[in-house]
Amino acid sequence: PRKACPMEALKNILLIFAALCLLKSIWLLLWPAGVKSTVDWWSKMPAAASRLFGYGAMVAGLILIGMAIAEMGKPVVAATTLLGTIGVVLGMFYQWPAVLGALNKPFGSEGKDWVIRTAGVVLLVIALVLGYICLGTGA
Repeated sequence: PRKACPMEALKNILLIFAALCLLKSIWLLLWPAGVKSTVDWWSKMPAAASRLFGYGAMVAGLILIGMAIAEMGKPVVAATTLLGTIGVVLGMFYQWPAVLGALNKPFGSEGKDWVIRTAGVVLLVIALVLGYICLGTGA
């Protein structure tokens, strides 16, 4: 039987995240009105659902950090550790709807298109960097 390779799992997770970042960046860049309406809808979720989502993000973040720690010393590890940390922090934001609302406000119906498009460019850069780490460094 073949032994599971944590590094391959980390690469696959990062590639999936890079693809999701790429898709979201395109959405943010091309359809700010759709982003606004989706954020407005998402912001109306009940507090219990928001907290549940937040707990899930924190658990996923801790799992990613743990997987990265197991493979220390490689570029993929650094990116995965950062991604896991972001998951934990994101999960914390979902525990306080007021904080989440404040963070979402620039992307809601009152938001500016340039802010949404700037976020799209940032996510596009993240997607490209993660793709390079996974595919271009030979890690």
